[in-house]
Amino acid sequence: MNFNFRNLSVFWLPLIGFWAFLAVIIVSMEFSGFMPYIPIIIYIVFTTLLAYNLQSEITGSKFDDITKVTKSKATISCLLVSSLIVLAHLFIHSIPTTLSIILSLVPFVIYIFISGLFSFSNEQLLEGNKARSIQRDFSITARESWGNYIEESSISLKDNKDILLEINRIKNILDYSSFFRSEKSIELLTKVKATNNIDDILLILKKVR
Repeated sequence: MNFNFRNLSVFWLPLIGFWAFLAVIIVSMEFSGFMPYIPIIIYIVFTTLLAYNLQSEITGSKFDDITKVTKSKATISCLLVSSLIVLAHLFIHSIPTTLSIILSLVPFVIYIFISGLFSFSNEQLLEGNKARSIQRDFSITARESWGNYIEESSISLKDNKDILLEINRIKNILDYSSFFRSEKSIELLTKVKATNNIDDILLILKKVR
């Protein structure tokens, strides 16, 4: 984690300032026993985790930009809710300490759920992007291979009008047809390259759609 001055001022100084504000309030109060301090301890630990994760999400995570923004908003929302809960605990004395402890844990549980949900969504998104990237690379390779074959065949088979007609047809659909995203395109290309029989070549070229 890179704790440079910018990260310190953006992510940590506001939080540290709020902790100092809480410390002033706590000093002026007289709590009986240890129980009233538990929501405050939970808050400090939780907000430290939130600030650390928020910095990681913005400056160093592998999430895509949309996921980063959405997850950061959710993190900030949990931070604000947790801050309101600790303030309510300090200023509204009618709230039982046990209830304050439970309420203090609610944002933490919600954050864990949201983080897991975003991690799963991002994993699915990355897998989808990887699959599309593989398919795109395959399509580019197939189109280039067919393009090379068409150029060569338009010269070597220029005397056969039927084959030239099919070659020109394939040339017109080469950049647009989804056929060249399928493995069948490479299978047919391999077959057509492997034969010198004019009838077989024509039959194979007619299968290209």
